[in-house]
Amino acid sequence: MSLLPSSSISRQKYDVFLSFRGEDTRKKFTDNLYAALERKGIVPFKDDLQLEAGEEIAPELSKAIQESWCSLIVFSETYAFSSWCLNELVQIVEQRNKTGHKIFPIFYHVDPSDLRKQTGRVDEAFSKHEQTYKESKDKIKRWRTALTKVANIKGFCSSNRSESEFIEDIVTKILAKLYSVVPNELIGIDSNSKVEHLKNMASEAVEALLLNKRNSNTEPVTYQSLSELEIGKPPGEIRVRVARTWYNVNYKSNNVLSFNFLVIDEKGDALQATVIKSPAGPFESQIKEGNLYIISGFRVTKQKSSYNAISAPCSLTITSTTKVVQTEIPTDSIPKHHFQFIEFENLSPRCKKNDVLTDVIGCIISISKANKVYVGTNPNEVQKRNLQLQNIRGETIDVTLWNDFALSVDEELVGLQTNPILILAAVIVTEYNRKTSIATCSVSKLYLDLDIPIVAEMKARFQDQVEPVQLLEVHQRPQLLQVDKENLDRVTVQQLLEIDHKKAPNTNYTCIAQIKHIDCAQGWYYLACKICHKSLVQIGETFWCLEKNHGERTPFLCYKLVMTVEDETNSATFIAFADVAEKLTAVSITRLALIGQDDKNVLPEAIGRKLINQKVLFGVNIITKSLETGDLVFSVNLCCNLDEARIPTNVPSIASSSQIETTSKSDGKQLNKVEQQPTSPTQKHISQDFFLEESPVKKLKFW
Repeated sequence: MSLLPSSSISRQKYDVFLSFRGEDTRKKFTDNLYAALERKGIVPFKDDLQLEAGEEIAPELSKAIQESWCSLIVFSETYAFSSWCLNELVQIVEQRNKTGHKIFPIFYHVDPSDLRKQTGRVDEAFSKHEQTYKESKDKIKRWRTALTKVANIKGFCSSNRSESEFIEDIVTKILAKLYSVVPNELIGIDSNSKVEHLKNMASEAVEALLLNKRNSNTEPVTYQSLSELEIGKPPGEIRVRVARTWYNVNYKSNNVLSFNFLVIDEKGDALQATVIKSPAGPFESQIKEGNLYIISGFRVTKQKSSYNAISAPCSLTITSTTKVVQTEIPTDSIPKHHFQFIEFENLSPRCKKNDVLTDVIGCIISISKANKVYVGTNPNEVQKRNLQLQNIRGETIDVTLWNDFALSVDEELVGLQTNPILILAAVIVTEYNRKTSIATCSVSKLYLDLDIPIVAEMKARFQDQVEPVQLLEVHQRPQLLQVDKENLDRVTVQQLLEIDHKKAPNTNYTCIAQIKHIDCAQGWYYLACKICHKSLVQIGETFWCLEKNHGERTPFLCYKLVMTVEDETNSATFIAFADVAEKLTAVSITRLALIGQDDKNVLPEAIGRKLINQKVLFGVNIITKSLETGDLVFSVNLCCNLDEARIPTNVPSIASSSQIETTSKSDGKQLNKVEQQPTSPTQKHISQDFFLEESPVKKLKFW
């Protein structure tokens, strides 16, 4: 028995127009959906005639679209192969543009991304259309545009649930949408009667919306959608699901900077929320992943400058006056997850750009054992694991999992016949050996075989197509502590010049030498790309990086100190770039520019006073281009003055180049350390010269 009157709810002739590919779904899914809509009193229109032989849509169908409140479009596997369906889709979109006609896509065993990007079977369909309609390019363009627009609308995904459950979910939500337009249409009924009348008609899901409105003249609570929030404008209440929570951590100090969470609303829009450290306590314990909350009293702010989990026009800042209340009425209309997946082929431009982090998905094809390594100057070991992901195109990407993430998956996956699908949310895109790779950070989240449609689709596509998960052998260079690096393959300048560097161009050596001269003929700094530190090329008033696709860049000042150094055996040319040179000078190059020390051919006097005749422990390796000319030049990758260096008293001397090993080794002996001396008077003098207490330069932030 129908719960609603036999006439349409929406006051249109039809409540719902069903668009579908007959040969795919007519006899089963669409017929069952049609019957379920009728049982709830919704008046649907379904074309029961076999009219798809014609090229153009029949006039009666055009009229039915115009006389319907909304369209339910069933995207099935071969929907895009039908010119009839595509013409119908164009008319539906046109009706939406004219009158606000509602559109609700149903993704029936298809991947929405294939429809949006027109890949897979959709690409195959349009290839056939382009052959058939060679003279109708405008028509195909309209089809493509309409398909992309509708596929971008949040809809219903069949996922892995039963068909009856899926249909019930669709009908309930369509009924709720229709219900929202009913009260203004019930003429001559007082407010309390409206509520009572609608309660009798509505489904259980809709009835729940009215539970607190019985005997009340007020309208049901309306929550502000995330897309309506604007920076600088007071926000209303939002009803959202928390999809993820995480802490932003400073790995150098291991301090927690903030507590963060990702919220999603009924439209599928998502924003990042940040709880500043001081009031985080109560929110931290209250907010749990997966729960629904009503939030008010927050601030709408700009996204942070770095490490944002998603790309969005704004973010939420949770303050001590914010109210967060867990809702007692659950709803399936708010998604549980939100991802902004990037294809492997599009990762390269994001390399080292950490303003917005990256989501990727792929099938695990190999995994290494977890091992402990040293990172940078951190004296503590950290967990590390490598794995490889493959996408449906057969492309692969290397992944590095750090710390707890390295332990969240393990080598028990090796040998599995059904390869697991891994989602990596909010990861860093980096580069190793000129190959793009990704790595986890404190913001990241890992999801293994998550129960969502795209994972099910990938599993189906990978079935019987990939080998079992392999054990990835990782050949790593020896992990050395800083004290070991400072005393690695110690040589004199003469020995450094005698080594046959062509046999081992990547070997690092350490050398103690005195800086005698700094050549500024080519400049002591250069304008660099902030991503790769390569020189920029000036074209008119703009600057461009020619490395890969970095394109136009804002100039970034980098040191380039060309030094003549010598010891008691000989002299050589060492070049220190960027951060290494800044450590050597102990002065920020951007601060030098701010106080007018920006003549690139004149070395600032205070730097000259600090460096000339100073003895320094250098870590160097050959610049391979200099091998072609025979005038050897070495790049500095480590430096510290002798007061800071931890030099063992028993460093063995290297008698000749023939005794030098090409592989770095450590004999494992206990190294004796000398105590670090206080800051030298020269260094203090430089600080006083450049940055007086009353100088405003100290308060400026540059780049």
